[in-house]
Amino acid sequence: MFNDSIRFVAQSIEKSPLIEKNNIVYQKYQNFLDEKILNRVESKIDMLKTVELERQIKLPRQRADYNQELMRELKIIFSHSTIRKALEKKYNIKLRVRSIDIWFDYKDYVLNSHVDDESIKLSLQIYLTNDQHPGTVLYQSKQDTEYFDIFPYQFNCGYSMLNTKNSYHGLEYTVKTGIRKSLYVRFK
Repeated sequence: MFNDSIRFVAQSIEKSPLIEKNNIVYQKYQNFLDEKILNRVESKIDMLKTVELERQIKLPRQRADYNQELMRELKIIFSHSTIRKALEKKYNIKLRVRSIDIWFDYKDYVLNSHVDDESIKLSLQIYLTNDQHPGTVLYQSKQDTEYFDIFPYQFNCGYSMLNTKNSYHGLEYTVKTGIRKSLYVRFK
């Protein structure tokens, strides 16, 4: 049912070079999802029921409820061994899907330089609108205010990143208007 879409995502991973800068290992993606997935997401995203995001309850961010059809479909796609194996080969690490989210970041949402929870081995984020929003930036340390690389917020673009003690990242700036929407996949 999703075989062409799964192959497309795996090829996006395979063709994107692995980058290692300042002890952070990552990939940058463009044109990551195929038309079939994009059309499905675009047709459903504004109707998704949302819930508060664990560990960020006091922040203006929510995630799509996992019990909805689109979220179940995305779980099937991103749990497929073809995608997992493409990431495993690229990063030379064994992975299992932990969660698949669609995040909704509202006005005033900001996330300063941080490292993800140690239970996450790899994260993958794809931006889902053409609106102007902050991208994700990479820092050398928690104290840094100047970033050394950026994943600009552009439709169907994003990144994957190995989570280590050095993988400091955050938002380029505070969300100013509208809703910053993205697909976020965690691997353990």
